[in-house]
Amino acid sequence: MLSPYRVLDLTNERGLLCGQILADLGADVIAVEPPEGNSARRLGPFAGDEPDPERSLYWWAYSRNKRGITLDIATEQGREQLLQLARGAHFLIESEPPGRMAELGIAYEDVAAVNPALVYVSISAFGQTGPKAKYAESDLIVVNATGGLEVATRTVPLCGSACPWHTTTLPRRPQAPRSSLTVSAGGPVAVSMWTSRRNRHLRRRHSRVSLLLPWATKR
Repeated sequence: MLSPYRVLDLTNERGLLCGQILADLGADVIAVEPPEGNSARRLGPFAGDEPDPERSLYWWAYSRNKRGITLDIATEQGREQLLQLARGAHFLIESEPPGRMAELGIAYEDVAAVNPALVYVSISAFGQTGPKAKYAESDLIVVNATGGLEVATRTVPLCGSACPWHTTTLPRRPQAPRSSLTVSAGGPVAVSMWTSRRNRHLRRRHSRVSLLLPWATKR
């Protein structure tokens, strides 16, 4: 389905699923990792319960069907190598903190200068601009910021079985990173929209996606 397209995947755990779905649909997805490895490699569970970057089941699950390359994009050589890859790519997905890609010299404008047709997808917690753009974040923080924990609740008795009629409601921590996985799953939809003929004439090809989006649409 997407076999004609090449995707550069620079995401961490916030966006890995997006590239994985595109790869499952036939796109040529290249995962670009720093020399120390993607941060998702350090997320458990691990095969055999042995913590190791090469044994992360999280990384294995969301990196299937992808090719891989190691680039130090913080260096001039790594930056030039990435721009060279971008010349032959159709999409680039990144999930760095807002402003970081600009600091590295590989923001949308830098990549568009070498490949104006490339679609650049940025995934962040609280958006690329605004008063909360650079807030520290985790999936739990994002869910709580949107009131998502109010939806996922459980009722417990205040004094055990002695008085089951006296109850209270407590938040239930999500069992999976809901925000990142939901947005990552929706990322391919944004990508596929750019493949439509009616959108190919648009000059600015930068899609910005926030982890707040799924919670804003559910409430």
